[in-house]
Amino acid sequence: MLEAIVVVTKFNAFFYSMFVRITILCLLASATSHSAILAVERADALYHSYDGGGVVIDGPSFLVKKNVADIFSFTGNYYVGMVTSA
Repeated sequence: MLEAIVVVTKFNAFFYSMFVRITILCLLASATSHSAILAVERADALYHSYDGGGVVIDGPSFLVKKNVADIFSFTGNYYVGMVTSA
């Protein structure tokens, strides 16, 4: 019975040490991620069109990039590709 307790204790100690190492690596990675450069704020509108081989593909695309409080950057894209063939 004592041997089983020793094995379980060594097993738990191994996973605890791995947990500590992974936690330290995650903290270091998050500390370096704060130095990222935010995207340039912009708004784009595009209309695309293709006509060939009996197929017509066209539609609009809108892209918006917005920074909030110099911490977050949001990107939104709306894209429509309508396909018709006759």
